[in-house]
Amino acid sequence: MPDYSFASMSAPAALRIADGWRYEAPYDFFNPAANAQTYEDFTNPERWPGVFQQAKIGGLVAGFFRSELAETADGSGISADISLGLHPDLTDQGTGAGFLTACLLRLRELHPEVTTVTAEIPEFNTRALRVFEDCGFDVIGRQKQISGGAKLQILLLSGHFAG
Repeated sequence: MPDYSFASMSAPAALRIADGWRYEAPYDFFNPAANAQTYEDFTNPERWPGVFQQAKIGGLVAGFFRSELAETADGSGISADISLGLHPDLTDQGTGAGFLTACLLRLRELHPEVTTVTAEIPEFNTRALRVFEDCGFDVIGRQKQISGGAKLQILLLSGHFAG
C-alpha cells in the first residue's frame, strides 16, 4: 500500500483536481468539471464539508476524501458520510482498498468519536462497490437520484467503525 500523507484540502489543490483530473467513461460522471454545481461545491472553500482532505504520495496529490458528521439515526453514536476520489492514473491498479483504509484511518485520527461510516455509490460503479465491500461495508439500501441531469440508482452503504 502506498504511504499516503494527508492534509486539509487547499483551494489550489482543489482547482488542480477539478480542472485536471479526467476519468474515462463511464466514470466521467465523476469529473467535477462535468457538472457546474459539482464544480462549485468542489472548488469553493465556503461550500466544503466539515472534513475535506487531500492525500499525497511523494508530494503529489493522489486522492481526496470528504466527510460530513451527524448523529446516527438511533442516537447511539456519530456517523460520518464519506466520499472519495483517487487520481485517474491510480485507478484499476488494486490500490482502492488501501486508499479507502488510509482515508478511514485519517478520519479516525480527526474524529475518534465516529462509530459508523456511510457512503453513497452509483450502482454502475462496481469497482467502488467491490472496494467498499472488501473494507467491510454492506449495502443497506437503494435510492433513485438525479445528478448532473442523469437518473441514477444509488447504493447506500454502511460500515461500523471500530475503535
